[in-house]
Amino acid sequence: MSNKKTTKNSSRDKKTKHPKGFQSKKKPNKTKKKNTTKKQNPKIQEKEQQKQKQKQNKKKKSKNTEKSVCIRKPKKKRIKSERTKKTKNEIQREERFQKIIDSEIVDLEKLRNLSWSGIPNKYRGRTWMLLLGYMSTNKSRREKTLIRKRKEYEEIALKLFKTKEQRNEFENKIIQQLKLDLPRTRSDQDIENAKLEKLSNENFKTLEADIYWCFTKLLDGIQDNYTYANPGIQKMLYKLQEFIHHINIDLYLHLQKNEITFLQFAYKWIHCFFLREFDFNHLIRLWDTYFSETENFSIFHIYVCAALLNFYSKEILKLNEHNLIIFLQKIPNEDFTFEDLNLILAQAYTWKIQYEHAQSHLKN
Repeated sequence: MSNKKTTKNSSRDKKTKHPKGFQSKKKPNKTKKKNTTKKQNPKIQEKEQQKQKQKQNKKKKSKNTEKSVCIRKPKKKRIKSERTKKTKNEIQREERFQKIIDSEIVDLEKLRNLSWSGIPNKYRGRTWMLLLGYMSTNKSRREKTLIRKRKEYEEIALKLFKTKEQRNEFENKIIQQLKLDLPRTRSDQDIENAKLEKLSNENFKTLEADIYWCFTKLLDGIQDNYTYANPGIQKMLYKLQEFIHHINIDLYLHLQKNEITFLQFAYKWIHCFFLREFDFNHLIRLWDTYFSETENFSIFHIYVCAALLNFYSKEILKLNEHNLIIFLQKIPNEDFTFEDLNLILAQAYTWKIQYEHAQSHLKN
């Protein structure tokens, strides 16, 4: 009986009805896999992740540095090559200077024509000495003449350069005045870049002698500028005033209206030859042209002064009284370029050619 009941109960269980909408889920016959991996500590996992991130960052940085190094190296080389590179015109000009200076007898006319538009730094010293007449144009006599002149300077220096106790009262006053005037003449002290302390004693003496004789040659034609009452400067001021009246009447009348005299601003232009007005490099370029002039360059200097005034005439006409005299006494040259200087020199040259044989405007 018990066996029959069990069979009936099992059949009932099979025939049991489920409510509508109910779906029986069949359990999949999947054997459960045992987890062989042990669960790690979360702190350890974080440390490992951080290590991996650090390794990745190091790799990225190394790649970036390699790229940056590859990019920077050629840029530096390009900059250096651009600075040292010379144009064909510059190379050709240097070759022409070398050819003229090394010739047995220097052709001064050719040298002047070539030097008028600027002298390369490499040849400026010898060219100035030739143009001023200190160095002989004959190559065979050149060295002997220089040795003789340098010895003469040593003898002169022994007589003139005395100690304070050896000098008289008048000489001490002159020395004291020179100590005051020299720093005021060139306050920006560009000449300090020459680094004279690196020269040996012998080279310093030869340089000092060459400068002395070149300066004496320079003063030969303008001695009246530096004698008592400066008659040479007074004449040049008058000539400049008359020439401005001739070429730019509006500028002349504007200066008169504001009671500005040429003595107030142009005196130092003529006295110092623009030593205070121009940048040192521009000044050297200007003197290249001055020394290339065949005659006394003081007349050409008047035309350059007039060209400078004419160059700034638009700015001058806008100013009045106090601002005008400040502008003229210290012309702002921060934006002044070599192209501007070349324009001024070209204008001065055209005026010189135009009025060279008709200088009634420059008569006293």
